[in-house]
Amino acid sequence: MLKPLSMLKFRVIARSEYEDRLIEALARVGLIHVGKPRIGLEALIPGELLMIAEGRAFLEEVGLNRVAELINTFCREEVPGCRRVRDLYRRVVELGEAVKVLEGLARLGVNLELLGRREFLFTQAGIVSINTLPKLLLGLKELRSTCAWVPIGSGEALVVVSGPTPREGEVLELLRSYGFKGVKLPQGIVSDPAIASVTVRERARRAARELVSLVMDVIKGAIASALSRLTVVSDFLKAFSELEELLELTRKLLRDEGLEPPEELEKAVRREVVAEVVSVSELKAITEGLKRDVSRLRTGYASLINRLRVPKPPKLEVRGVTGASALRELRKVRQYIEALKAAELARKELVNLARSVGNLYVKVFRYVPYVSAMSYLKDSAYRLRAFRRSYVVIAEGWVSREFAGALTSTVKELVPELVSITVSEPAAGEEAPVWLRHRGLMKYL
Repeated sequence: MLKPLSMLKFRVIARSEYEDRLIEALARVGLIHVGKPRIGLEALIPGELLMIAEGRAFLEEVGLNRVAELINTFCREEVPGCRRVRDLYRRVVELGEAVKVLEGLARLGVNLELLGRREFLFTQAGIVSINTLPKLLLGLKELRSTCAWVPIGSGEALVVVSGPTPREGEVLELLRSYGFKGVKLPQGIVSDPAIASVTVRERARRAARELVSLVMDVIKGAIASALSRLTVVSDFLKAFSELEELLELTRKLLRDEGLEPPEELEKAVRREVVAEVVSVSELKAITEGLKRDVSRLRTGYASLINRLRVPKPPKLEVRGVTGASALRELRKVRQYIEALKAAELARKELVNLARSVGNLYVKVFRYVPYVSAMSYLKDSAYRLRAFRRSYVVIAEGWVSREFAGALTSTVKELVPELVSITVSEPAAGEEAPVWLRHRGLMKYL
């Protein structure tokens, strides 16, 4: 009898840099259902970067900071210039923060030479949330320390704290408890914060200009890299599809010839293979070899088809036989016998061909589950901006109840720093996908 499998809903959230690990985990479990994917560049490159590359949006419209964040999050190390963009972006951000700090110090009238520890007095500058200031000021007063502050935007304030050197440790401990972040200023600037802010702002502009000129090249490189990965995956799946077709043709030809399929072919049909994970670079070499092997085997198959075609037995003329006609009739018999021998040899070669097809299928099929999942799940696992500069990747769908435990354990094993994984019953009125299973005699157990 056919019985539908009981389905549960799952949702996995992981950091975006572990997307490939998440896809590997889902591929290993196997019996899951996700939404129908769209295989294309949209699955690999953020839409804003694609729009810039295709001229549908300008870099200025998206914003340099946003573009740099996307490149920092999504682009892979093999893309030329990617690491340089990341370094430049960090430098632009750090210089921008330094400008805000220097302008704040200028407004407070604090010279850079005053910062640090003296024999009897220490002075520390840093950033805290404005909301924490009232309690922080009370705590500092109890430690006989003074605090000057100025807002610098985004709900933050620059504070300059001074106090007696013997109390510095207690003051720093109090500051840390309120999220105090010490300022880090660039090297090679003058002590006057107003003049220093102009110098640092110019450094930030130069770094930003260099970043802009590099971004477009990196976007194009990222798209080329994505296209390359898409091509490798699709080429592999296409070559494997041709191998599957050849396997079925070989099985049919064996049946037509009344031959027993060799064990190698039967093992391929049963798919008794342990799935493996493969990188894109490895897959490219595997695909090239697969194409060559399939081409060679298809040529051999076509050759066997012709040699297996045995003509009908010749009709011999026995009346009025002369010497010349007898030789002609004997030639017909000899040709027929040669065709039979060739067909018998071809039958043996067909069995050997079937072994080769089966062995190649088993060798390659171990990569198919992961590669198929990589192309299928890539677009189903979507990204979400969770915090100011970090992204998470989310995969959700359905898993059969009996594999729910395997899904949870596999994801936890393969995905580092997992944000969350939930497996739950369908909500009221929610339609789960249907999977049918033929239980046979198992229905009585």
